[in-house]
Order: sequence, then C-alpha cells, then structure tokens
Amino acid sequence: MTSRRSGSDASDRTALPALDRWAQGEPAAHWFEGPLTGLGALLGHCERAITNDTGLMHLTAAAGVRVTALFGSTHPALGFAPAGEGHRALCAELSCQPCTLHGRERCPLGHHDCVRRIAVESVLKD
Repeated sequence: MTSRRSGSDASDRTALPALDRWAQGEPAAHWFEGPLTGLGALLGHCERAITNDTGLMHLTAAAGVRVTALFGSTHPALGFAPAGEGHRALCAELSCQPCTLHGRERCPLGHHDCVRRIAVESVLKD
C-alpha cells in the first residue's frame, strides 16, 4: 500500500500547481530534493520557519530554528508542539478541534475553519 503523502518532490509539484508557480517566481523559494540529513543541514541556516504540524516542524526545531507552527485538525495540547524554546504554536481553538490525533486530508464538517481562522498577521507576527 502506498501513502498519498509520498514525500516526492515531483508528486508535490503535480499536486500543488499553484504553489509550484509561486515557488518558480519567488527567488527565495526552493524545492528541496534530497535526504533528510541534507534538509536538516539546510534548515540550520534559516532564521525562522513557518510550518504546519508535520515532521518538517520537528526537524526544523531540532535544527535550532525558531518555528511558527500552524495546527489545524490537530492540537498542540496533544503533545506535538515543536520542542524547545522560542517556538510558537498557533491554533484556532475551535470546539471541533482537534478532530483527529494526526490530521485529516478533509474536514469532517466541510469548512476547515481550524486553519482558515488563523490570521496571516498572527502567523507573520514575530
């Protein structure tokens, strides 16, 4: 059985064409292709990262980079917030949240307000 999240750069580019178009036009954006050790080394050069609740969030925090993590269908109180000091975990704190321990592809209520209600300004706040 294969996972829908193959981790393949090519599959991400196919699944996320708008993101791919943006990344192609943004000089500071780069698609990474390579092993996790290489990604960890690159992350160590970052000043800050904005991620969702994923393994990349944990790898970035482990590399010593400040993380702003967005939690949607999950919740930082479940124990998955980035480890260490200086990180921020943003959560809409809705009554339907968390709807699952490890996240969902689709909102069971059909609105995904858990992520839509996290304001851009709060994400970009230092």
